[in-house]
Amino acid sequence: MYLVKPLLAWFIAQVLKIIIEAVKNRRINFKRIIGPGECPVLMQLLRLL
Repeated sequence: MYLVKPLLAWFIAQVLKIIIEAVKNRRINFKRIIGPGECPVLMQLLRLL
């Protein structure tokens, strides 16, 4: 149960990162998908959970 919230937060952050990047650039950047991304977004999601 202790790993569910962090993994869920990570997954949500990854999905949001893909959606935001696709909307901004009007295409999907696959390098951005596997990259580290924005750490503050993940930290905000962890605080919300």
